[in-house]
Amino acid sequence: MPILRRRRSRGRSSTVRAEPVETGRAARGAGWTIVALRWLIPPAWVAAAVAAALHLPGIGQLPLATLGVLIPEHSEALRAERRAAQLFPIGTLPRVVVVARNENGLSTRDQRTIVGEALRLDQDRLPGFPRDSFALPLTNTLRLVPSSRESGTTVVTYLAFPTLANDPVAQETLAARYAQQIAVPGSSVAVTGAIPGRLQESKAIDDSLTWVSLASVCVIALILAIYFGSLLAQLVALAGAGLSYVIAVHLVVWFGRRGGVVIPAEVEPLIVVLLLGIVTDYSVFFLSGLRNRLVNGEKRVPAAKRTTAQFLPIILTAGLLVAGGVATLRVASLHFFQALGPGMAITVVVGLAVSITLIPALLGL
Repeated sequence: MPILRRRRSRGRSSTVRAEPVETGRAARGAGWTIVALRWLIPPAWVAAAVAAALHLPGIGQLPLATLGVLIPEHSEALRAERRAAQLFPIGTLPRVVVVARNENGLSTRDQRTIVGEALRLDQDRLPGFPRDSFALPLTNTLRLVPSSRESGTTVVTYLAFPTLANDPVAQETLAARYAQQIAVPGSSVAVTGAIPGRLQESKAIDDSLTWVSLASVCVIALILAIYFGSLLAQLVALAGAGLSYVIAVHLVVWFGRRGGVVIPAEVEPLIVVLLLGIVTDYSVFFLSGLRNRLVNGEKRVPAAKRTTAQFLPIILTAGLLVAGGVATLRVASLHFFQALGPGMAITVVVGLAVSITLIPALLGL
């Protein structure tokens, strides 16, 4: 079934003069070769995607971005924290907090219970918690906290788990367990702080990513349907983006591990958006060129070869420029952007490779 239907005007002569391709010999040779291999290239990319999914690490194995990646290397705050880590066992204030509150007031017995559990944790006598854990309870009793507007209603306990410093999920799990440990009748206990907030933010991104991606795909499909009037034209572009995503997301994780680059899990939404934009954009070039040639009466395979040769240099140049541009993030002052640079560059290169091979091959079928 042809991707784009050929439309001929009535009375058109059966003799069709193909529009010349104004490009170099290398581009013409590449275009001819890609379309000639049209029966091999699609299954090859499918096989590559399957191999990547089976044998390369997935996005779920990427670590979450730490707070430090959002701070420049030379900042005073970062130097102060490093100095504090040298001077004190737990460094600066812990990033996990458990808050116990009773708006009607915590009794002296309740406050003694909460403080007693913190002391047991500090002395490594609380079962189920790693050694060297730390708890620092602060109460607003007698308005000891200067900004407190109440007295005897709240106990804020700062928690630290030095042996799990690089495992935020484990820290949040232990904090939730500690919250159950200090829960007293009539009070509400909750876990908060920088680390739990960061985990909740990541969860919100993951929960929304599917719907955002689906909405993006629907919008792209609608635009392509209106412009080309062909269902298969939409499927070509979206199939290219889908295969690119499967390959790119696993390659990014693999590269991060092999290259010692800490790429955060937050890179996934950027990969989705980048690939949808790049592959769709480059597909439109090829689809538009092929349609124009079919309208002029050229046969599908020769038209696909000439279209590929015509647009290949433009798309290749544009893709390499984009890849080079995002790669420069590696020299940014923030660690977060430094980590994004290699991952984004790999994503662009994969999307470019799929666009200039798979899309022309499908157009020639």
